[in-house]
Amino acid sequence: MTGAGMVADRRWVRGGSGTASRHLVLLPHAGAGASAFFSWLAARDHDVEHYAVQYPGRGSRLDEEPPASIPELARDTLITLDRVGAGPVVLLGHSMGGLVALETAHLLSRDGRPPAALVVTGCAPPHTPRTDLPDTFDDDALADWLRHSGGTAAEVLDEPQLLRLILPALRADLAAIVGYRPAARPPLTCPIIAMAGTGERTLDRATLAGWREYTTGPCHLHAYRGGHFALYQQRDRVLNLVRTLVGTGPADRPATETDHG
Repeated sequence: MTGAGMVADRRWVRGGSGTASRHLVLLPHAGAGASAFFSWLAARDHDVEHYAVQYPGRGSRLDEEPPASIPELARDTLITLDRVGAGPVVLLGHSMGGLVALETAHLLSRDGRPPAALVVTGCAPPHTPRTDLPDTFDDDALADWLRHSGGTAAEVLDEPQLLRLILPALRADLAAIVGYRPAARPPLTCPIIAMAGTGERTLDRATLAGWREYTTGPCHLHAYRGGHFALYQQRDRVLNLVRTLVGTGPADRPATETDHG
């Protein structure tokens, strides 16, 4: 890794000033880029830098080919982390970003620098069958899926030129989700915080609890009010929760906890 205090390449990652020794790395959902977390980057924390990862094929990396698999996205994220600097890392991934965060956590652990915690939001465990994706990935099917799933501004959906910019990355991301099969390996040792909106249609508490299989450390379950994309409006609550759980350590918290604040 680069030394502490190094400011990251803005094409690869947004946020951070290079002054803090700990890092919260934010990984967005399928089809999205770092801009999904822009409001989170404005949150002030005296000793934690907030970084939003820019996947290839969108935003400032639009000229790059979108990765074809979740492990490939994770390898790209690992390179991004090398640009962030040294220090403990908490990975927070939303929806597909949760899968990328899981794979990235294993890569970090393999390299002898396991994350301080893995936070997955709106993301079913990898062994759970997916029933929330479109049947086909042609342009019309993807545009219709975006309209019904929410999370995409109407001005983008109603503008064909803007749609043409985002659909290639979305198509690649959804294909990566469909094809994702985690490798057989020991579970993580870091805490996992698994969260979902109370209005999620396909992600109930029992499903969320499946994340317990992916770590030998504590697994905390929490819910926030709203649907699949409510996470982005829950910035302060989620950041406070992560700060509390990661800051106390496994010996001070119950292994499983639910909350609907």
